[in-house]
Amino acid sequence: MPPETVTEWKLPESLAELAREGDEELVADILTSFQTDGEARLRRLESAVAMADRALIRLQAHTLKGGALQVGADVVASLCKDLEIACATESIGEMTSRLMRIEWGFATVCRAMEHRIVAPQ
Repeated sequence: MPPETVTEWKLPESLAELAREGDEELVADILTSFQTDGEARLRRLESAVAMADRALIRLQAHTLKGGALQVGADVVASLCKDLEIACATESIGEMTSRLMRIEWGFATVCRAMEHRIVAPQ
């Protein structure tokens, strides 16, 4: 999936519901945790690709995918799923390219999260 297909991030309904019920701070904490944890996972994923450790690539992509799904980062989740599947057969060069798309998508989603004011919708 090319980066230009990334659409604007949208707060999932479950988190929007929490915000509407007055838990804006909790929602902000969840989004911040995703960003912090996601950065760490991306660094581990980069390292796994550099070492050509296919099992670790799969694990890190899978874990990042789960976090992305929870916060509505569907494009990031989809890119991670694609890498998770592809790591069994693709070359390291192809996986590096996929990693770059994941990083771009993650950065795009994080920017959208930072610009969003968590408030009842």
